[in-house]
Amino acid sequence: MNTIAKDDWQYIIIFLLLVFTYIYSDIFNLINKLNFSYYSGVLLSQPYRILTSHFIHHDFSHLLSNIFGIVVSRYFLKGLNSKKVFTFIMIIFVLIPLQPLICYMLDIYLFDNKLSISYGFSGIIFGLESFILLSSILGKEKIFNYNICLKKNRSITRTCLAIISMGFIYSLLPNISFIGHSTGFISGIITFLL
Repeated sequence: MNTIAKDDWQYIIIFLLLVFTYIYSDIFNLINKLNFSYYSGVLLSQPYRILTSHFIHHDFSHLLSNIFGIVVSRYFLKGLNSKKVFTFIMIIFVLIPLQPLICYMLDIYLFDNKLSISYGFSGIIFGLESFILLSSILGKEKIFNYNICLKKNRSITRTCLAIISMGFIYSLLPNISFIGHSTGFISGIITFLL
């Protein structure tokens, strides 16, 4: 599991997107984060934020924690016997639009909050973890008619539960988006059920 596999390109691409966006926004100051973050009041008139908000991070430690989440997700998917080349990227492509749309629905229709602003890949990480958690419990053969053949694994279930629990406790700290993490978790469940 410690060697580079033929499907590792999908993790590397996401890693590079996160790092390059951080370099442009935080080192070279070429990107104003607020112009690309999730902002509930303008999401429908500026739909590009559905994509861009995931690749912007508050600071270097925020970036590192999300990169760690990608590494953990890779380890878990390998532990579920994922040998398909597109498994990770297919899950990501579903989660990226789904998570902010669920967040938007909650912000606008439940909380009446048009000023909600967030950014970062952690909502997607929570979505991945909930998808992986359900897959480790029930197994998962397909996503959108694409065979992913994820097998049950009780060891991953326990570890994933522990990581998700710690993540939700961390989400209660100030300046952490509990709603972003929660909607990511919900998005992973929905993705699993598709």
